[in-house]
Amino acid sequence: MSALFSCIYILTPAVGLIAFLLLIRKIRRTRFDSFLELAYFLLFVALGGWLLVALTAQFLDWSGMASLGMFYLLLVAPFLSIITAWKLRNQRGRSALHLLAFWGHIALSMTILVTTSFILGFPVRFR
Repeated sequence: MSALFSCIYILTPAVGLIAFLLLIRKIRRTRFDSFLELAYFLLFVALGGWLLVALTAQFLDWSGMASLGMFYLLLVAPFLSIITAWKLRNQRGRSALHLLAFWGHIALSMTILVTTSFILGFPVRFR
């Protein structure tokens, strides 16, 4: 149990942090764009949070901290992603990193909103 706990709560965030820092290093080498760094930070936090919640639900006991993380992911993260995507919309043509961040936030927002609507019993109907 202790090794599994360590892998989920120490190793997984450490790998995500290393990947984020390598991406930031690449962004700073090509150009310094603090908003692009913030956009990727929010994207990494949300995706890493979903990964930690999924691993906690699958392998460990649910806790109050997992509930707080889930509330953030359902109530705050979609709105931050929508706002970030809205601000990135004019910057889409600047580089492939801007385009990837834009579509990453769009996909994250739509996935969270559609999943939440099904969980709450309000299915989205696509026509």
